[in-house]
Amino acid sequence: MMIKKNGKIITFYSYKGGVGRTMALANVAFLAAQNNLRVLVMDWDLEAPGLGYYFRGMLEIQDSKAVKEAPGVLNILWDWNCSFRKCGSEKEFDNLKSRFSSGSPFESCRRSLLPETLLQRGCLDIIGAGSQQIECDDTRSYEEALAHFSWPKFYDETAGGFALKSLRTWAKDNYDVILIDSRTGLADVAGICTMQLPDMVALCFILNRQNIDGVARISGVIRANRSDEVEIRAIPMRVSQKNTPEESDASSRAISELTRIGGFSPDSLLEDFRILTVKASDSIPFYETLAPIVAQHPRLDPLTMNYALLAEELLGRAIDLPDIPQDLLDHIRRRIQPKHATIEYLKSLETADPSRAAGELQRLIESALDSETEETGRLDDEYLSALVDASFQIDEVAEDPLQEFSLKNATLDLLRGLSQIRDAIFWGPQLVAAIEKYLDESRFYLEVEEELELLEELDVLLAENSTSSSKLKRIAFRRRTAWLYLNHQKIEATMQTVGEFQILLKDLLKESSRLSMVAIEDIAVAEADASLLTGKVLATKKSYKDAYEQFKSGLSKLESIKSLSARNDASQMGFRLRYALATLDSKTISREEAANYAIDAVRTSGSYAGAIFSFNELALVILSVSDPVNYALDYVEGILHLQKVRSGSKIEHFYGRQPTIASQFLETATKLIEIIGSAHDPRAPYLVKGLAVVADSILKNLTRRRQTVGRIKMDEITTSREKLIKVLVRFGLSFDELPELSGEGIATSRRLNLDK
Repeated sequence: MMIKKNGKIITFYSYKGGVGRTMALANVAFLAAQNNLRVLVMDWDLEAPGLGYYFRGMLEIQDSKAVKEAPGVLNILWDWNCSFRKCGSEKEFDNLKSRFSSGSPFESCRRSLLPETLLQRGCLDIIGAGSQQIECDDTRSYEEALAHFSWPKFYDETAGGFALKSLRTWAKDNYDVILIDSRTGLADVAGICTMQLPDMVALCFILNRQNIDGVARISGVIRANRSDEVEIRAIPMRVSQKNTPEESDASSRAISELTRIGGFSPDSLLEDFRILTVKASDSIPFYETLAPIVAQHPRLDPLTMNYALLAEELLGRAIDLPDIPQDLLDHIRRRIQPKHATIEYLKSLETADPSRAAGELQRLIESALDSETEETGRLDDEYLSALVDASFQIDEVAEDPLQEFSLKNATLDLLRGLSQIRDAIFWGPQLVAAIEKYLDESRFYLEVEEELELLEELDVLLAENSTSSSKLKRIAFRRRTAWLYLNHQKIEATMQTVGEFQILLKDLLKESSRLSMVAIEDIAVAEADASLLTGKVLATKKSYKDAYEQFKSGLSKLESIKSLSARNDASQMGFRLRYALATLDSKTISREEAANYAIDAVRTSGSYAGAIFSFNELALVILSVSDPVNYALDYVEGILHLQKVRSGSKIEHFYGRQPTIASQFLETATKLIEIIGSAHDPRAPYLVKGLAVVADSILKNLTRRRQTVGRIKMDEITTSREKLIKVLVRFGLSFDELPELSGEGIATSRRLNLDK
């Protein structure tokens, strides 16, 4: 019987990509395994997995392929979801819990990353992001399974927390060290990796403002939620070997923010900066690998020694550098050396200079395109695929947007050429995927005409495939095209495009018996969008009654499928339809009906932030009712509930950006408080206090930005603030917990005497 390990779970987290997080994790894992520890690495970067790349060349081709094709995290999540939904009794649910408690779903996913020749008593296993095909009620591609996985449903409807708790217990019981590669940013997955699973979080960051602010916020959130249960370490990365004045300033700012917002003690932070800093190195290769493998003399290699020291500090034990036989090293190096100019895996330039990498990659792509068009020599498909993939990963580290766009356009040109000159069946889908990715990542930077051209090209390519999934993609992108036309007042083009995707919808509905529930839901959302677009067009033509009927029809389509309530896109669509009805011409819809739609828009908005952005507009609808008391109570109650449950953007984040919009919020809040404050309703005091707390938070946000906003602009808000305070005083509100409203803060240029 194996002795339980009570292993240590460490999450490597970075707010942005390109800092060297995954490379650091891989090197720490390798060194730990070489020091006789049982090590498990898990790739939780589900949107952009790549942890396994760092161990290429360690295994024979057949074993390496088995690792790549193995089930992983996403398989585990869908296994639990689908099995839970099939439980028809308490006994079946108990059996499901027993299966996960036994660890069998996790055992089936783990694979070894190192051969026995590189190990003595330790091991290095991986649970990857997932297999290319995910089995559930039906078989889905990894991308489709990820796109349709809902974290709210996982927790609220299928008790998924038990699955994660079981995974955590199994990992700690079987390994000395568990290293998690987390998703970047503030996504749900990042929250799981930094708060629910780990014993320690290693915050990896480079010394720029965005990275510093991001990890400081995450640190603060972890401390607020897990207190002393999770140890947090700060790991500055890509730090220059030369201590320049600019870098010293950046380090000082990082220490200040991590102390002030992240909750670090100054002493512990200074110690982390002294011991854990990973220095930049010119010798880092342009492909994923491990420092001890490529270093000519590991004990003299600064990067290898850096990672060894990092491993010692995080694991709390001495780490010796491995003695790897030279013939084995040479064998591994031959395997991992890219086939063309050491660029095959350039996509993961997490620690190299981004500008240099992007420039070299563009040169290679243009060279490849010349080779194809001039027929000077046929490059193999594997190399070309890697080249294409690399260019669309560079956006995580690219610092120059123009260079990034130039690179992506060159890649699209290469794919266009390949799909015409070579096998269109192989290269056509890659061109489709590349255009989709370009549109998704560049939508805020593309010129309108360029975006429309790409959307039209994509529609032509997708039309060559008559499958239901291809039709659903066409519908999604035709919807985007229609909104693009509408936003630029191209009414005829809008309606023509709506007509095109409505024809596709009718085709799909003819085969509805063969469609999955997810596809049925997609169709309902698209039908609702068609109604919203048509209603918007009718409203611009002042056909308000017909617009009203279209908006109502769109809502009916959404409400006809109950399972849509958990989908973010459906919540957003529902909000937009209700907002359109609430703000429709007053001669078409009564003020009472409009107010009810405004309230419903807030209550059903889910994770969509539209209710927050539209607070003032919807409040004006409420205030337009002849007797607005009950409507105002319900509206404010809905807004405050959103404020309480939202984990992302809150009211103060949006309205606390600058004085003008903050003043607008305070004016609207004052009017609402005047109405609900005198209401004979038990909710009234709570709602008045709730709005006051939000207003105080908005002023506090402005306080933090006072140096950039300026004193004169800050004074603009004084009148709105004083009006609100007088109304609050009239209703007897205590100001003990409202420093900015009471005058104890410094959001305004003078204190206000509350006794007046």
